[in-house]
Amino acid sequence: MIAPDNWLDRLDATLAGYDEVLIRQVAARLLKSRGHWPIEDLTQRLRLAIENAPVVDRRLRELSPVCRKLLALIGLSRQPCWKVTHLLSMLAALGHSDGLLPIQTLFEEGLLYPLRKQNGKSLVSFQQFLASGTADSWQVFVPPQITQRILGEDLGLPELPAAAPARAEVREADGLEWPLRLAVVWQQVGETPLRQTLQRDFFKRDLQRLQADSMLNAAFADSLGNMPDVPLLCVAWAKAAGILGEDGAELRVGRPSLAWEQGLFPLLRELWSALPALENWDPIYGWQVERDAAHVFPSVYLLLLLLLARQTDSRWVLAEDVETWLLDHHPFWAGGKNGAGTEWFAALMYGLFYQLQLIQHATEKNGQPLIRLSPFGRWLLSGDKAPPQPREYQQTLMVQANFEILAFRQGLTPALIANLSRFARWKSLGTACVLELRAEQVYRGLESGLHLEDIRRLLQQHGMRELPENVAEALRTWSNKRDRIVVYDNATLLEFASAADLDAALARGLVELKLSDRMGLVGDESAVDFRQLRLTSTRDYGAKAEQCLQLAGDGVTFTVDRSRSDLLLDLETARVAELLPNSAENQSSYRFTHESLQKALANGLTLQSLEEWFKERSGQPLSAAARLLALPEKRATFLLQRCLVLTTPTSELADGLMQFPATQQLIRERLGPVSLLVAEESISALQQQVELLQQCLERHV
Repeated sequence: MIAPDNWLDRLDATLAGYDEVLIRQVAARLLKSRGHWPIEDLTQRLRLAIENAPVVDRRLRELSPVCRKLLALIGLSRQPCWKVTHLLSMLAALGHSDGLLPIQTLFEEGLLYPLRKQNGKSLVSFQQFLASGTADSWQVFVPPQITQRILGEDLGLPELPAAAPARAEVREADGLEWPLRLAVVWQQVGETPLRQTLQRDFFKRDLQRLQADSMLNAAFADSLGNMPDVPLLCVAWAKAAGILGEDGAELRVGRPSLAWEQGLFPLLRELWSALPALENWDPIYGWQVERDAAHVFPSVYLLLLLLLARQTDSRWVLAEDVETWLLDHHPFWAGGKNGAGTEWFAALMYGLFYQLQLIQHATEKNGQPLIRLSPFGRWLLSGDKAPPQPREYQQTLMVQANFEILAFRQGLTPALIANLSRFARWKSLGTACVLELRAEQVYRGLESGLHLEDIRRLLQQHGMRELPENVAEALRTWSNKRDRIVVYDNATLLEFASAADLDAALARGLVELKLSDRMGLVGDESAVDFRQLRLTSTRDYGAKAEQCLQLAGDGVTFTVDRSRSDLLLDLETARVAELLPNSAENQSSYRFTHESLQKALANGLTLQSLEEWFKERSGQPLSAAARLLALPEKRATFLLQRCLVLTTPTSELADGLMQFPATQQLIRERLGPVSLLVAEESISALQQQVELLQQCLERHV
């Protein structure tokens, strides 16, 4: 999930794309400000107002009920960014058919912001934004600092008739079904990335592989209903939650979020907030990339959960009543449009919501299904104190001599699922899941940063019995194979002009080991016949580094003399600067940028080490301009104001004006012995005080 402060940063970027007139119009509504502030100050004041709870509360009270409900819907979803079409659908289901008026109003009030690409053109008016596409393409966002102030808004949802279950027992899923399947997807994509077409569908071979996947298609351990295209839903969900990421036309593994380490409820909350981003799957048609109409279900998920939250904690309702309300009120089905049925509703409630642990299930005397919101689902919408996390059973794994691991669900946690996925391959899902230890998967775990001792400790800590000796020995053998390193106490590296030249040298026995496409290694330099090689330069990497950087006058651009540089310099410069496209053959040009320096500092480089490196490579200290770009954003705050300089005949008079009470408060600061800085708005008052002093002096004289 994106932190609230990051949404404020996105707010800053959005305001930077506003025309000055538009910013002043929004500020006049949100700040009620009449002064003509500089535009930089005004933008900062808008951000501070969003963080000021009393200011936000006053503006919210002035809104119409429909605008308040729209903001409450966004807040209750735990997803600050929405498509306009889904917001309008939810408002229509709540009885408000005002079209774009609430969106327009909240834009003008500074409580809702358009999400648009920064194409260099300023947004002159909100009508310009709304005229640039359709409701299905418009995206808007609200900083959470606003929506958290209106979560208790009455949405006008009805109380449904209460029903009594036939038995006291309540069915509630363990919430692990979707985390387990997402872990399987993460593991499989790590082995073989998925290729995407231009329409964001999958190539035929990958699509068939997903559709035929036995684990992702397996029945739920606690099944109440079936769902269409579960494997493709898992992939889309993993992408929306950041578990998978796009790399060009491929889907590759990403880094699981911190929610996996924080517990089951934080992870389920994160998965719930990612649901509105699933545009290619729904419980009616399953996987569909190209649709005739806008995807409707992002607006359905939240409405159904809010309807159940409207009922009291212990109140059971008929699932049929919930479905009937949706079909009667949602604009997609209202009036009998687009058909109706129960199969998709059962897939939604018992496949998606039930397995997310959002609802509980029971049956009436005549067998009719009953549902109500679970404690987790109620906490998700209310934001009150979280219900207790499920009890954890420490010993839940059974490692067998055949290299299989039995994992009993009672003791599985998201953190344990994520850690097991790094070095053991999932083999089956069920009440007792099965994993398998394979050399290839263990190698991947070691490459991801795990150590042999980490794997052994995890298996022993969560194991029901001692690790079998043959398994422990195999893990040790696999680790030793991966960690096998050849050390050369003296070696020569040869860089070739092309990969073909290196291959030719290998075939002739001139190079002992191929390190990369153009790099080769020779263990004994005396065995190299340099007459058969064309040498352009030689480097002794044990000696002091060559000074081969030349800094330009702008302080941020520097050139590299290739005749004096070495093989390490490319790695060093790529870490801190960006290569300019107009570089010559023997002289490359680089530029320090804010992004490159901030990335380097975030990856462990310090400003002191950057200065030492640059001085070693150039013989010059790091420029002031480069130091400026390396400053953290919160420290790089500048204030530009119009001021005047007052010059006194002598330094004694300047001392007097700085000390005299009537003039001291009117002087901003002292610039020199006889120069004083005065703010523009203080000029008139200071002039009056100086004239009074002159009159007093003349009378005494």
